[in-house]
Amino acid sequence: MKKNTIMRIAAVVLMCTLVTACFASSTFAKYTSQAEGTGTATVAKWAFEVNGNNIVTESQSNKETVTFNLFDTAALDTKDGAAETDVVTGKIAPGTKGSFDFTVQNTSEVRAEYTIALTKDLKDVPIKFYSDAAMTKEITDFTKVASGNLDAGMTAAINTATIYWQWAYGPDVNDNALGINTPEISVTATIVATQID
Repeated sequence: MKKNTIMRIAAVVLMCTLVTACFASSTFAKYTSQAEGTGTATVAKWAFEVNGNNIVTESQSNKETVTFNLFDTAALDTKDGAAETDVVTGKIAPGTKGSFDFTVQNTSEVRAEYTIALTKDLKDVPIKFYSDAAMTKEITDFTKVASGNLDAGMTAAINTATIYWQWAYGPDVNDNALGINTPEISVTATIVATQID
């Protein structure tokens, strides 16, 4: 009899547990929804060309130094502006003049600004530099001989800066010494391109 009572109590407890579980599960039922999204972006390209050469590298991202020789640009005679025929090709002397171009192109996907600076090693040769073909605007600030802003985008974003030079023809007591010692002169151009924020 005692055994039957325990079994009956156990059965009642089990039944109550099941009924409570059913009510509890229906009481706490709810809708559940979940969403997940991913956004993507590509980093804008940074590239800048000077005279057709990309000056941007991973190790040096915004500065390129180019050394060139003025001898290669002696093309005109200061007397009449005609082609220089009185001086051996590739040399300069009193009465020669010429020019050199910097074509800068923003091939990146951001707006950019640039500056061009010159460092001269003229060995006392009295060459003067100008920003205009008429040679009336002498350059005195060589830390910024040219500058500008260029929009992002390939062929439309191009500027050309031309620097003119001349060695005036006329009597100068130092000219003979220069002609005897024949120094080699050079100009170094530093071009810096920077993204505009």
